[in-house]
Amino acid sequence: MAKRLNDKKNIYSLTLRKVECPKCSCNLSITEQRGRINYCPYCHASLKGVSYTQADYAVPDKWVPFSSTFGEVKEDLYKQVCAYKYSKFNCAELIDISYITKIYMPMYSYTGRIDYSFKAHTSVDIKNSKGTVTRTVTKHFTGSGSERFSVVEPACTDYNIPREILSFAIGAASDDYGYAQDYSSSFIDDDEHNPLIQVYGVTDSADEVLGKYGEKQINKIADDCISKTAKKEKPSGGSGISYDSKRHKFVVDETYAFMSSYWYLKYGIKDDESYFIFEGSGASTKINNIKDKAIYYFMLLFRLLFISLPALYVFRYFITPDTGERLIATGISAGIAFLGVLAVDQYIYAIFRRIRYKKAFDKGLILKQYGLGLDIFILLSPFILAAIFYVYLMFKR
Repeated sequence: MAKRLNDKKNIYSLTLRKVECPKCSCNLSITEQRGRINYCPYCHASLKGVSYTQADYAVPDKWVPFSSTFGEVKEDLYKQVCAYKYSKFNCAELIDISYITKIYMPMYSYTGRIDYSFKAHTSVDIKNSKGTVTRTVTKHFTGSGSERFSVVEPACTDYNIPREILSFAIGAASDDYGYAQDYSSSFIDDDEHNPLIQVYGVTDSADEVLGKYGEKQINKIADDCISKTAKKEKPSGGSGISYDSKRHKFVVDETYAFMSSYWYLKYGIKDDESYFIFEGSGASTKINNIKDKAIYYFMLLFRLLFISLPALYVFRYFITPDTGERLIATGISAGIAFLGVLAVDQYIYAIFRRIRYKKAFDKGLILKQYGLGLDIFILLSPFILAAIFYVYLMFKR
């Protein structure tokens, strides 16, 4: 680690070698230990013959090292692919991981307090002694409160970082600062036999990032707080909530910078390619699943056939209007058919999941068959319901 930058609190200067991909323009960093980067980890373009330059990266002094192993990352990848409802039955054994990259990205964490207030109104039905609605009145109510918040946002936007990585970091679900440690050169020591390590430096100030990304997240938190409080304060019997005004302000008590860590994998299934992101601390993941068209269209056709039944009932009602009982019967039939689609959907997906997990487990690609208990319950539920109904009929006799 080189010198501390005079105008940046806990931000230091780290010297690395730098190269720009000629195809996607992503800026790639490289340590002295690694000779060259043969291919861009994001677009696969060849980097043979490109020249490297020395570059100083502004980085925080606290880093979240990679505590998750590649084996754990791969296990989670296989698990999520097998759980996806439109994956191939043998998806796990078809997965081809083409590129593995470790990424260090600078983040700002903001903690503080939100003070909020609102004015709202709701409609309340007034009933007589017989329970009949005689009139509807509008009741006004107010509310206020305070809430602590914590948001984490990326401190770098000028490195042409791939969109999927940057979008994952914006509004990060978890603040893994608790895993941060003082910087050590071992965090970025790599060689040709290990995954490529990418380091991105701070390009934006804490105030810039707060205005660009952080305030949006804080405003969303404030809206959620107002919504929850309004539901509690709403007068008894009120139907719906309409806001006359909403106000909130926030104060940031503490801001600190740290380097967060991510695994970035490019993987393919046959001719389709996608990506998988896994936090270095193992806190959360994001996957862009690959859809098998045959399974997708099979399920789509099944739904269309199933939904056509209530559609025929509705059509029959409109061409032969009769009493209100027919309308009620049509609505009930449509509702039952809709619930039936959802139930059979889950039943079919449970079968598909078990096939995928069984194949992956037998091939030694996953350590266990995830969600086995829930899927067994789903698969046995029709028989359980049938048994309950049979017992009911027996007692009714």
